[in-house]
Amino acid sequence: MPSAKHEATVDLVKHEPGMIAELLGLSFGVKVPPYAAARVEAADVSQLTPTSLRTDAIIVYEDEVGKAALAVVVEVQLGRNPAKRRTWPMYVTHVGLRHNCPTVLVVLCPNRRLAAWCRRPCETGHPDFVLRPLVLTSDLIPVITDPRLAAAAPGLAVLSAINHGDHANQSDIFGAVVAALASVDRQKAIFYYDIVLAGLSARARQSWEEYMNTAVAEEFRSEFMRDLAAKFREEGREEGRAEGEARTVLAVLAARGLDVPDEVRDDILSCTDLDRLDLLARRAATATSIEDLYTD
Repeated sequence: MPSAKHEATVDLVKHEPGMIAELLGLSFGVKVPPYAAARVEAADVSQLTPTSLRTDAIIVYEDEVGKAALAVVVEVQLGRNPAKRRTWPMYVTHVGLRHNCPTVLVVLCPNRRLAAWCRRPCETGHPDFVLRPLVLTSDLIPVITDPRLAAAAPGLAVLSAINHGDHANQSDIFGAVVAALASVDRQKAIFYYDIVLAGLSARARQSWEEYMNTAVAEEFRSEFMRDLAAKFREEGREEGRAEGEARTVLAVLAARGLDVPDEVRDDILSCTDLDRLDLLARRAATATSIEDLYTD
């Protein structure tokens, strides 16, 4: 299962596709063609065989007439997976074929030792057909401590924080993140806050929370925390409704005399999709077996 940091980084990339274009130039000298829009598309990489392959993100930079100028396959790598040596070249060639444009692979990898493995050329077996991944390590991600720069590039400030949260300039980094939060609308500020919490190490997360409680101006903190609390209250209401729906499904099944296996019970109780739970409740009302719950 992907870690919280992995998912946080992927979410940030998908919400800030322009950040990747900037990092390509800063870290690798890759010149991104002038683009009018950056589009994040479905990360599925289709192929003829039934094996399902999925990259972390695909970003397509389009010119003013909507034609793809550059595609970027983004992978967040926090562990060694030998299968990537084969799938990475396939991702690049397939996405390039799909959009008929130059395509590059960027691997975000905070661990230097793992990065050395990621940088190894991916041999395909065909002469001179070798993929050399562009590996973005933490030392290639700028340490953003300037509040003005953070306000101008909030996504990059958040990426800086989750990669340099234990840096000696931690307080200045957190101050830059607060400037980033203050520069965007409330919904995006809460999204960034969640990314920071998920991406920081446990020790840095504690420091971040202490910083928010002590170093941030009372006016901003109060307003932001009110918005954050409202979000959590709404999520709590959703979770409460979902839990009630789930227990209704189980109660109906029990009333019909059906024995519910543990794995099915766990599946129902862990579900937070209200539409799906409503469907299960309606099916439970007429079900003669547990299989009826999952059969159209």
